Amino acid sequence: MTNFESLLKIFKEENFEERLRTLTDLVREMSGSNSICLYVYEEEHKQLRLMVSSYDVRQDALKIKIDTLSSDLSSPFVYNGRNAIPIKYDGKVIGLITLDPDKTIDNSTNLQIGTILKILLDYEKSRSTISKLTAMEELDKEINVVNTGLDELYQKVLNFAVRVLNAERGTIWLIGDKELVLSYTAGISANEILKRRIEIGYGMIGWIAKAKEPLLSTSSKMDPRATLDIFSFAIKSAVGVPIIRDNELIGVMMLMNRKNTDFYRTYRHFDEFDLSLAVSIANRLKMAITQIELYTRLEKENENLKELQKQSEDYINYQKEQVRLLNALQKILQALRHTQDMRNIYKIVLIGLTSNSGFKFNRALLLEKDEEARVLVAKEWLGPASENEVTSAWQSAKADEEKYADFAHYLQEEALRIDLSGGLTAYARGKIFSYTGDYIFDRVINRSRIVHVTPMLSAQRGEEFMELLNLLGVKEFVCIPLVGRRDVYGAIILDNKYTGTPINDDMIDILSIFSESVGLTIESLKSYAELVEKTISLEKQRISAEYFKDFLQNILENLDVAIMVVNRENKILEWNKKSEELFGFEKSKMINSDTNILGPEFADILTVAEKVYDAKETINLSDYHFTFNSKEYFLNMTFSPLKEQDVDVITGYIAMFEDITRRHMLEIELRNRERLAVLGEMSAKIAHEIRNPLSAIGGFAQRAKKISNDEKLSKYIDIILEEAKRLEMIVNQTLEFSRNDRNLNFTFSSLNQLVQDIVDLYFEKFQLQGVRLEFEKDPKDPSLKLEPNHFKEVIINLVQNAFEAMKGDGVIKVKTYSDDKFVYVDVWNNGDPIPPDKIDVIFQPFYTTKTYGTGLGLAICRKIVEDEHYGKISVKSDKESGTTFTVQIPKDIDLKEV
Repeated sequence: MTNFESLLKIFKEENFEERLRTLTDLVREMSGSNSICLYVYEEEHKQLRLMVSSYDVRQDALKIKIDTLSSDLSSPFVYNGRNAIPIKYDGKVIGLITLDPDKTIDNSTNLQIGTILKILLDYEKSRSTISKLTAMEELDKEINVVNTGLDELYQKVLNFAVRVLNAERGTIWLIGDKELVLSYTAGISANEILKRRIEIGYGMIGWIAKAKEPLLSTSSKMDPRATLDIFSFAIKSAVGVPIIRDNELIGVMMLMNRKNTDFYRTYRHFDEFDLSLAVSIANRLKMAITQIELYTRLEKENENLKELQKQSEDYINYQKEQVRLLNALQKILQALRHTQDMRNIYKIVLIGLTSNSGFKFNRALLLEKDEEARVLVAKEWLGPASENEVTSAWQSAKADEEKYADFAHYLQEEALRIDLSGGLTAYARGKIFSYTGDYIFDRVINRSRIVHVTPMLSAQRGEEFMELLNLLGVKEFVCIPLVGRRDVYGAIILDNKYTGTPINDDMIDILSIFSESVGLTIESLKSYAELVEKTISLEKQRISAEYFKDFLQNILENLDVAIMVVNRENKILEWNKKSEELFGFEKSKMINSDTNILGPEFADILTVAEKVYDAKETINLSDYHFTFNSKEYFLNMTFSPLKEQDVDVITGYIAMFEDITRRHMLEIELRNRERLAVLGEMSAKIAHEIRNPLSAIGGFAQRAKKISNDEKLSKYIDIILEEAKRLEMIVNQTLEFSRNDRNLNFTFSSLNQLVQDIVDLYFEKFQLQGVRLEFEKDPKDPSLKLEPNHFKEVIINLVQNAFEAMKGDGVIKVKTYSDDKFVYVDVWNNGDPIPPDKIDVIFQPFYTTKTYGTGLGLAICRKIVEDEHYGKISVKSDKESGTTFTVQIPKDIDLKEV
């Protein structure tokens, strides 16, 4: 089963326990252990909690306190006779598995298990979060009923908070006369209450009231704000929030001692998310209180009107309109809660404010806040563009509205259908208003106030906002802010340009509720959108990080430079493929090993590398002569400090080794060739200078011999002629070696046949001298382009040298063979080996160990092989294996270059 299939199988399980059990079964299958235990690390209690076990464990092994272990959990250890393996994620211990004593898992498997366990823990936490967020929608439905009493509302919200936040107990304290009064409880019996009234500032509850700030206490024992004389039960952790309306403290809601839930997490106390939920619940409570009080006031006024026998029909209609507006607000908020797209949210708001079943304004202009530029930007403007369109536009809108039984449903559908890009929106597009110092928008945005511009105000101070008056074309309008808990997100301008209906104070009150309610909803949706965006961004970053990690690792492994990374403890952190090839150590053996594993040959190199810590800059060594495993290298070495990102702290060093041995040898070869070229040119000049007088000496010696009758003189003349002949041979060889313009005649030739001709030439001659000449042919019988005469000259020279190396009986073996690119000829003999100090000089011109040689034979061979045939000639010689000269010729010669 693949890792993906295994992971899929785990997440198909119904609950957290079953997922852990499936993970445990997977680990048992991978490790081959008959029995297994899985623990999860709980940071709060510094302990490992047993989550899954395949056998009955002792009672004392259900929870393992970290301080009782002999191990620091950095590596596997023995626990109760079993092999205990810490599970880590991102370098931190998150769990532990115990296996049979003879079973274990490798680092890669450990990393996979750690990743899966971390995903399961985070997934469980996410499920808990989603459950709580889902429950918040239930709260909205429960408390957004305007005919609920305040006592019922407080108790309902407290019970909901206790249930959603999994608290054991909860209280709501309302503000009294400079004190807090315990008004509502959940999960607390009367005999557990020691004080029902406390001063503001007393204990954690009093601190919240005094500071008007939320409180999160994860350990009340360590919290100096905690007191022990308000309740008789112990408070382990607590979360509390102030209930504030219009900047005035109403009371405090406090939740105490978090209970275990179906969702597992590694700590029991409340956390920051619980605190944010408590704040959100308090905000919803505040809004509900405002709505209920307003509704209660309206109802009371309605009752008073009924008692006065409906003295004013207009007043009754006014009250109905207020209730209708409150219901319309409820529907607008309901539609907003079922929408996630911000454009549709703004459309719902504008449609709700202008529709016949909504607030009935003629026009609504949305201005969105640009925080960076500190301006308001006109985004969408809904309403008839001119008086000619009023009747048809409103009739069409009313007809569309009547198709739906539910106003909230209509708002959602209409927002999806309507296109606001034309009409008034096109007219207002591009309009920008600064909210810094502006008479209207400074109050709306910076002070979160509703501004009602009356005809009188327009007449008196219209010059200060003339641009806006010109855009609207009206003398009366109202501008409301979209107020969230943390910020103001924009503004909406409303007017009744065509009906001329005045905007009264009661409408302003309703708009105040609308402003705050819609603002909070927009803020929640923006926060949710930001959360989704951040989640997507984090996932992209994770994928990108993994890609670049693999990409960089791939680059590291494919560099033609050996790389070693070492930390301050001299542990090897990285060892790439080129390091394996160059030094012969496998990566699996080197990672996390001490640098001493490299051996004494590296002692000087490591000493230089460690100087990086003092120098704090890169150190370079060029053409370093290095002997390792009896093999000589020439290396360019660079030692660079390894620094922590964004911190000027050196944590180790990076060593880079570039093998320049071949380049070094080629440079030596090039220098030798240059020297030989000069030597050849000089030799040619000397040979030419010797040749003419030598011819004269030979000629006159011949004439002297003919006219001489003295036997003794003739003998001397013969010696002169013989030496002159030998000297002429040396001159000819010297000219042959130095000549670059020799006529070359390359033809396709059989390698085996060329060598066979030479073997046949010398076979009987050598046999008479007690030397056996053997020939092993290449069965492929390769044919290639050669200069046959010159090539034969090479093989003859090597065979003749092999014969001359014999002292008495011996064997000379000639062998031909080939591969895809080259053909080879080996000439081997078992005569005296070439001394090691002479190997490097035998191909140099004029070097010879013979009393009668010129020292040009091997030099000419090398020139024929390397310069004419683009091949290579080499030699190996020792006493045990004999001496072998190898000629290597490419199969495909570029004749144009020849």
